[in-house]
Amino acid sequence: MDKIILIPAIFLCSNFVNAQQPTINEQERIFLLNNWEVTKSELLSTIEKVQDEQWMKRPADGGWSAAECFEHIVLAMPAQMGGVQQSLNHDAQTEKDLRHLDGYLLSKMTNRGTSFPTPIPPREGNISKKDLLEQFNKLDTQFIQMVNNKTAPYRTHFGPSPFGEADAYQLLLLTSGHVLRHTFQIQEVIAEINK
Repeated sequence: MDKIILIPAIFLCSNFVNAQQPTINEQERIFLLNNWEVTKSELLSTIEKVQDEQWMKRPADGGWSAAECFEHIVLAMPAQMGGVQQSLNHDAQTEKDLRHLDGYLLSKMTNRGTSFPTPIPPREGNISKKDLLEQFNKLDTQFIQMVNNKTAPYRTHFGPSPFGEADAYQLLLLTSGHVLRHTFQIQEVIAEINK
């Protein structure tokens, strides 16, 4: 009789040990916050250096202007953070663990050699740098609040990314990576139009 009771107890203990921890740990939180601070600093420094006559100018190949790149960042962030929230509305999947893909996903997003279509193309018309900076500052506050949510089960909820399924923490990493990706693009645009 004792053996019959022992087997289910071992099974339950092994499932508990192997279950995915739903919240992010402190190292993951610090990594993402540091990544975001560096990304944000690079973006704001880059935007500050863009002269008025460069702001709306497109490169010779017909790509986006610096203004359009920054507008794209500001338009995409609410959708990306909304995707994180939407993933939390789905049932938790504690048996799934994609943590090993963190670095891969971030490197894919920031790599300008990797291309994929955008669902949020730039809009036509005049784009105010001042208005975009104000909007970005609000988004910055919201993003940091999401990262600092210590009870959100970011590791056990999943949603789509440009590179396949990702957990909610990875979707936050990709949001930061997306900002850096288009910061690099702004730098490329300015270098191109200054030739």
